[in-house]
Amino acid sequence: MVLRLGFSVALQVQPDVLLVDELLAVGDAEFQRKSAQAIHERIHAGTTVVLVSHDEERIADLCDSVLWMDHGRSVMTGACAAVLAAYRAAVGARQV
Repeated sequence: MVLRLGFSVALQVQPDVLLVDELLAVGDAEFQRKSAQAIHERIHAGTTVVLVSHDEERIADLCDSVLWMDHGRSVMTGACAAVLAAYRAAVGARQV
C-alpha cells in the first residue's frame, strides 16, 4: 500500500524526471496495468522516465533506449531491441 501511495504522489507532482525502481514487479495485475499506463502517459507528456527493472517485456514496452548494467558497471547502451538481444545472449551463454 505504501508503494502505491508513493507512486501516486510522484505522479501528482508532475516531475521532469521520474525514477521508477522495480515498481511494476509488485502489486496485482490491475496495479501493474495502471502503473504502466501512467508511465506511458508521462513519457508522451515529455517526462523523462528512468526505469530500473529485470522485466524484459516491460522494458521493451516502455523504453526506447536501454542501459544494461552488471554489478554496477555499464555493459551496453543503445536501442532497446539491440540491448535486450545482447542481454539474452549473454544470459543464455552463462546458463550453458
